[in-house]
Amino acid sequence: MAYRIKTVAGLTGIPRATIVAWERRYGLLEPRRSPSGYRIYADDDIELLRRVKRLTEEGLAVSEAVEMVGRAVEGPKAGVPTPTLGGLEGLPADLYRALLGFDRAGAEKILPQLPQGFERAISDVYMPLLRELGDAWERGDVTVAQEHFASAFCREMLLQMFHRLGAGPEGGTSVTCAGPPGEQHELGLLAVAVRLALRGMRVTWLGADMPFEDLCAFLARHPPRVLCLTAMHRAQAPAVSAYARQVRACAHPETRVVVGGPGASGLEGASSRDLWFCPTVEAMLERLAADSPFPAGT
Repeated sequence: MAYRIKTVAGLTGIPRATIVAWERRYGLLEPRRSPSGYRIYADDDIELLRRVKRLTEEGLAVSEAVEMVGRAVEGPKAGVPTPTLGGLEGLPADLYRALLGFDRAGAEKILPQLPQGFERAISDVYMPLLRELGDAWERGDVTVAQEHFASAFCREMLLQMFHRLGAGPEGGTSVTCAGPPGEQHELGLLAVAVRLALRGMRVTWLGADMPFEDLCAFLARHPPRVLCLTAMHRAQAPAVSAYARQVRACAHPETRVVVGGPGASGLEGASSRDLWFCPTVEAMLERLAADSPFPAGT
């Protein structure tokens, strides 16, 4: 259908002056003109405006939102391979496609179809999707905008789970989750925080890239029973081991320090009573469940 700008403003909730400004400043749209000189918009133009508006409402600058939407409309650049689905199929594949297309509305329509329960949604959908996204990023199959958009959406969903759980019961075993300095990857650790809360532990989430001095100061004031650290880069195992031992030295004697992720691979034999290296989430959860002071959960 064809629409005049007044109608478009009403359908999108974007003021007429703003639509014109986005056209002139960012080249977002190129509406055709009627014989009388009025701007004429199509259904695709309205959807494009709605997508930019959603992204700005989520905190992006208009220029960033326009760039993200523009990349999705243009498709892959010449010489850049089309993203593959890897081993994804079913709902994870559907969600992956929607996120790579910057289609938040489409992604949200998939959410009610996800497996019931946070545990299954994490293990069956979000973690496989994030692994494929990381692999695609390393292969150069996805753009920076696609990776950021998809990661931000998954982070939002995981945080919603964490907050709905109230970070776990107040009387649960105290656990702190943090990322070492320079470690920007936090989604795997956030998924761990949700799973620990599901198992009846009380989780304090400090997030990624936690400075060493600040972490030690926190541990001195609020010593947890367990401290979970993330280590995502396999090649950095020696540095991971050295950092973990520094943290262990500044932590309370009764705090169990657990390092999880690919960076802990090969370090399992260096584990001690109060310092564990667990390359997988499952290994970490199994050890916590088997250790008598901690609840096994469900």
